[in-house]
Amino acid sequence: MKFSTSHLWVKDDKDIAVVGISDFLTNQLSEIVSINIIEEGSSIAKEQEVGQVEATKSIIDILSPLSGEIIKINKDLMQNPDKLTTLKEDKRWIFEIKVSDKSEYDQLLEETEYSKLLSG
Repeated sequence: MKFSTSHLWVKDDKDIAVVGISDFLTNQLSEIVSINIIEEGSSIAKEQEVGQVEATKSIIDILSPLSGEIIKINKDLMQNPDKLTTLKEDKRWIFEIKVSDKSEYDQLLEETEYSKLLSG
């Protein structure tokens, strides 16, 4: 698992990557009101806004950590946003992306680098 500086985790499986929300970001949010992600089939660029997490006290933009095509959205999480605070980190996936530039995966942070970012 790797991490983006916008607090998303990424699991890479060949051409498909699963993207989810990190423990750090989840802990920064209060009660989750809604999660919105652009439609499946959408082509996106790295760092493009692909959705938002709305909490009672803030709205967080979700920036894609990779370029490609969104091929699957976690509809259960979209319909039940409160699960974002109860699921384990690796179960908080929000979308799957067919990666168009695999070199972008290498630019993401390893877990130790991400931990340093959080403590620094």
